[in-house]
Amino acid sequence: MKEFMRRRIRRITAALFIAAIALGGVLTTALDSELPEFPSGETAPAVSAIDEARRVTVLISGGAEPQAFYGENRSGVAYVKVREFANALGAVSTTAEDTITVTRGGVGVTIKPGDRYLTGVNHYVYINGDVFIKGGDVYAPVRAVADALGAEVGWSGEFRTVLIEANRQNPAADTPYTPEDLKWMAQIIAAEARGESFEGKLAVGNVVMNRVASPGFPDSVYGVVFDKASGVQFTPAYSGAINNTPPEECVAAAEISLRGGAEIVGDSLYFASTTKCWAARTRDFYGSVGAHYFYV
Repeated sequence: MKEFMRRRIRRITAALFIAAIALGGVLTTALDSELPEFPSGETAPAVSAIDEARRVTVLISGGAEPQAFYGENRSGVAYVKVREFANALGAVSTTAEDTITVTRGGVGVTIKPGDRYLTGVNHYVYINGDVFIKGGDVYAPVRAVADALGAEVGWSGEFRTVLIEANRQNPAADTPYTPEDLKWMAQIIAAEARGESFEGKLAVGNVVMNRVASPGFPDSVYGVVFDKASGVQFTPAYSGAINNTPPEECVAAAEISLRGGAEIVGDSLYFASTTKCWAARTRDFYGSVGAHYFYV
C-alpha cells in the first residue's frame, strides 16, 4: 500500500504543480526546505495572514478542477482551516459553536477542540496534533481530516506542499485486519488501559502490534494476547477482565493500532505499571505514557 501511494504521489505531483501555476503561481512562494520544528504550545501568530515561515501549500486533485490554498505548520504538523479545506474538497461544512461537521459522500465527520480521534469514512483516524479555534474558525491537522474524509495524503518536502488525492480508491478494501483481530485488540486495550489517555490506549495497541511483527512472539493478535510461552504480558487475558465490553474509545484505539495509524512507543515490546519488574532490569527503557512504563 505504501509503494502504491508513493507511485500515485509521483504521478500527481507534476500535474498539481502545473495546476498550481495556472492558479496564480501559488508554489512560487513556497520554501525549498523541510518543515521547521516549532515548540508545541507556541502562541499562534497575531496577524491574520499565515507567517511565511509557517506556511505550507495544500493542493487537492480529484475534483472538477485542482484546488490550492495555504495551511500552517505548527510543531511540524500541517494544519488547515477545516471550513476552507472542506470547500476545496467539494464537501459541505456546518458549524455550531466550536464544532464543525464536514459531510462528503453522505458521511459526516464532526471535529471539535479536545478530540483525539475522528470517526471517518469506514474507519477511525488518530489526530496527530490538536484541534483548536483561531479567528472563530476550527483548525485541525490536514492529514487526519483528509484521511477521515476518504482522501489520500502525501507530502512534497521539495515544495513544502501537502498533496491531497480527493478520491481514494475504496478505502475499506485495504483493511489490514480481521474482525477477530479488532475484537481482541479492543478488549485487551480496554482491560489494560481503560483509565489511560487515548495515547495511553494506543501505546498498549502498539506493543501488541510490535509483538505480532517480531519473530520472538506469535504472529497474530490473539496469539500475542494469550501468549504464555514468552511470559505473560497481558494478565487480563487470564484474569477474565479481557471479556468486558470495550467502550468506543478503546475500539477506536484498537482499529488505529491495527492500521498502523499512530506510533506512540516506538519498537516497545513490554510495558508495566511499575519500574520494579523484569523488563526494567533487563530491557532498554523507552519512556512512559500515563501510568505505564515501556521497554524495547
